[in-house]
Amino acid sequence: MRTCKEPMGIDAHRHVLLIDGGLRSKTQVAQTTEFAVWRSGVRQSMYCILDIMYVKHYIDVAAAGIGTSILEGEYVMSAVQKQAWFSLAVIALTTLTVLALYPWLGARASGGFGMLGLIGLSAFFYSQRGKHVVFDERDRLINQRSNVVAYAVLWLFFVAAAMLAPAYYGEAVPTVVIQNSVWVAFMILFAVQSIAALVQYGRGAADAQ
Repeated sequence: MRTCKEPMGIDAHRHVLLIDGGLRSKTQVAQTTEFAVWRSGVRQSMYCILDIMYVKHYIDVAAAGIGTSILEGEYVMSAVQKQAWFSLAVIALTTLTVLALYPWLGARASGGFGMLGLIGLSAFFYSQRGKHVVFDERDRLINQRSNVVAYAVLWLFFVAAAMLAPAYYGEAVPTVVIQNSVWVAFMILFAVQSIAALVQYGRGAADAQ
């Protein structure tokens, strides 16, 4: 793939130009040099535009798998993808709520973590509607792989928390830290699971292209 480069400098274009056996005037040389620099800049700008279009193609391919698929003019998204996007949205909303309430409520702002219960509504994405297949073998495999990755990261989080909390707080770890660590672990589990699923769908769309 081409890479954007800086236009050639003016000094690179200062060479001796001959006209009718004599040297051009300084004005003519300056005009020629400025035109050469302008032409070089235009050329490099076109290369940059092509590079952006080249990258955008792969972004579109990934988005087709991560977000949606267009099949025969119909908007299609698997139940696993819907659950992943919904879970990430709930996690983001919960995080913003807790951070917004903390300056006024302090430790009581942890009540905002209750919004994570909305993730349970994602079960409606798996309801059967007509003859459309809601959950096939590919979705099952992607879901299984996502769970493996999510629980592996969750285990690492608990090990790190168990080692770092006593080192930071000493022997007396605050109760609120222990309580909130459960909610944070819950968020990490679903966030990693959702991201892993979306990445796998994105790879599948890129391979299909």
